Parts: sequence; C-alpha cells; structure tokens
Amino acid sequence: MGSGAGIVTLANFPVGVLPGTATVANGRVLKGAHRFAGMIGFLEYGMPREAYRERMRRPTARPLIAQGLCAMICAVDPDLIVMTGELVDGRELDEIAALCAARIPAAYLPRFAYRESLDDVYLAGMLGRALDARLEGGEA
Repeated sequence: MGSGAGIVTLANFPVGVLPGTATVANGRVLKGAHRFAGMIGFLEYGMPREAYRERMRRPTARPLIAQGLCAMICAVDPDLIVMTGELVDGRELDEIAALCAARIPAAYLPRFAYRESLDDVYLAGMLGRALDARLEGGEA
C-alpha cells in the first residue's frame, strides 16, 4: 500500500446534510485550524450549492461521493476509507472505487470499506480520548 499506513478516513454521506469526513492519522484526529478538517461538502463541485444538494441522493450522488473522496485521497493519502450514511451501502463500494480509480492511479488508492453505523467507533474514540486526558493529567 502507499505511504498512508496508519491513516484512516471515516466518510459520512447522510441524506439532507453536507457530507463530511474525519481522519485519524497514527492515533490522532486531524482537526484543522477551525476544527472541521474534512468537510468535503464545502468543495467546489462545479455547480451551485442547491444543484449539488439536489444531486446528493441515490443514485446521482455516486459521482459526487467519488469526487469528494478523491480530494481526501489526494490531500491525506489514507490507507483506508470507511464509508457510512444513507447515500452509500456495501454493494456500492466497487462502483465508488472504480470512479475514484478513473481519477487516481491504482497504486495511490486506499482500501474502501462500509459500515452501517460508526457509533461504536465514535464511542471507542471518546473512551480513548478520556483515557488519554486522564493519563496526561497525571491520574493513573
């Protein structure tokens, strides 16, 4: 795999809300200067925001999903992208990966995975953050 070992991007594609991503690089969440690194819904998609929102439904969302993921792949070079949300499902991974492969050489593509829910991942992350904060504060 490419240089993205240890980098995982979680990509959420809900209905009615701009999509976003969160990236964990070697155990650290990339937050950005304004704490919203990964807001791929803010990218320029070559159309007015309302037209973009209209296309963000099944099945017209797939090319836009791939376009947003390509931006993340180019900027962050993740080893794995885990997708969730109502606009994707596990049966679409190959098609989304193929759309990304049309723009990015195969050697630079991450692995793609789907999870129906990321709730357990968020809970584990919050627990890890709480434990880290406790240890950093000198409490064992």
